[in-house]
Amino acid sequence: MPCQNKQKIVSILAGLVLLPFLCFIFLSDLDDLGNYQGDESTWITVSERLFRLYALERNFSDPDWYKEFNTFGSRQPQIGKYLIGLGAVTTDFRGDPREYLWQWSKSREWNMGHTVPPAKVVARARFPVAIMGVIACLSFYWLVTLVTNQWCGLLALANLLGARLLLDLSRRAMIDTPAFTFGLLTLIGMVYLLRSLRDNHTGSAVYCAILTGLAAGAAVGTKLNALLILLVCIISIAGEALLSIYSSRIKAYAAFLCMFIVLGVAGMVFYLSNPFLYHAPLAGFKHMLEMNDIVFDIPYQSLSTLPERISALWKNTGVFAPFANIGLPVDRVILLLGIVAFCIMSFRQGYKRLRYCGLDLILLWIVISYAGIILWLPHDWPRYYLPLQPCNAFLQAYGICWVVSGLRNLVRS
Repeated sequence: MPCQNKQKIVSILAGLVLLPFLCFIFLSDLDDLGNYQGDESTWITVSERLFRLYALERNFSDPDWYKEFNTFGSRQPQIGKYLIGLGAVTTDFRGDPREYLWQWSKSREWNMGHTVPPAKVVARARFPVAIMGVIACLSFYWLVTLVTNQWCGLLALANLLGARLLLDLSRRAMIDTPAFTFGLLTLIGMVYLLRSLRDNHTGSAVYCAILTGLAAGAAVGTKLNALLILLVCIISIAGEALLSIYSSRIKAYAAFLCMFIVLGVAGMVFYLSNPFLYHAPLAGFKHMLEMNDIVFDIPYQSLSTLPERISALWKNTGVFAPFANIGLPVDRVILLLGIVAFCIMSFRQGYKRLRYCGLDLILLWIVISYAGIILWLPHDWPRYYLPLQPCNAFLQAYGICWVVSGLRNLVRS
């Protein structure tokens, strides 16, 4: 049996072994309100209402589609809300968002007694988000294994889980984890898409482009910051087309075709999932983008300058970090080690090797993710750092594997 097939089998078996463990840590005790976040109240009530309108009643013209619901309604994409609503509608709960609006000027004790849905409803609403957290872990392991090996994939996943941010956010009825998960699935689709283009398998590339577009559309249709992932897709495929244009025009045309398929399918998913956009798509999208200005106007823990954002980001690489959580403040050192290792290996092996493995896509993803978050970061809030967690986990795992591989070769010699 070829070595590559053995690696695939080992990777699949590792995923099957991981699944029950991930289900246990993500899905247990979802009715525990000790970690309740005030925004969950509005997410649950708005999501239950809009999911009922979209999926059960098929009512796309109800006035509720045009209500802002304290910025949780028309200014936000819908797919993440549908996931939360999918869980909430399994109960007989129908709460008015105005009655369950968390009062930030009052104490947590008061809010827990007046603005929080019943624990059973909270648990049901959290369940689909927690499932997305499990899928995110398996997807991340899959992605890293595709471009490196299963050992680096396992180590990267351990780093991601050890940082705890994904686990904490996945156990709340909020939209961050679904957007994160769809983004990882988009990257997996991109790895297969680029490999198909590079191997001149146009039919397979088109099929991968459709799946990648679906995942990218779901990501942006959950949270607009996932536009960064779509940008990664566009640059990667356009770059592939430009690199091929002199050697094979057919390959270049296939790449451009796949780029338009990804954009078209993603746009279709984004549009069809949001009835607010049906009558005036461009005006509706502009209305959603204005959410950015509203967020920046919130004075709490605001970051108004580029140095403040860089400082906050660097600080949190040592806060939402696996080794720091066990009392070892070495995460930044290992992160820098990973960056150095990636640069050395890239220099030694050259760009052709990076393209062969798919690491060029990973490099582009890390650069765009960091640049986008640094330029945008409005507040020092934990959930805004979630898109960078897999970047850090990958680099840390890559650095550790590089050191272990070097030591092993040294011992053998």
